[in-house]
Amino acid sequence: TYLEDNNFKDVTFSRLFDSHDQSMTISKDEYQSLLEDFRGSQFEVRQLDENNKKKYDCTMYGTLCGVGRTNIFITKRGIYPCGRFYGNEDYNYGAFDMDLENLEFQMGRMKPLQDGECYYDKYVEVK
Repeated sequence: TYLEDNNFKDVTFSRLFDSHDQSMTISKDEYQSLLEDFRGSQFEVRQLDENNKKKYDCTMYGTLCGVGRTNIFITKRGIYPCGRFYGNEDYNYGAFDMDLENLEFQMGRMKPLQDGECYYDKYVEVK
């Protein structure tokens, strides 16, 4: 395979969750299936590493959601809790050059989560 032929060892797969071309996106179940295909392989897959399970980063990487704790997504349009919120102005913390104390306050207003929950999936995405 391409990964083997080019001596890849550590890989991280990110699921494309928003696109103007819906044929480019995959479901959460399809994404999980892809990850499972790599379980037990020669590759160290970030999402399958048990040492990452209790880190605050992103549930899409197999860890805990970092929204309101450690995660922000900075763009010219503003600062969002994570990339999934991009363009949703209800969750735009402010300008990319906003005061850090205000940013910290905005992050602290996010609702708490249980381990394994994604903020976007729980509170924002229409099911």
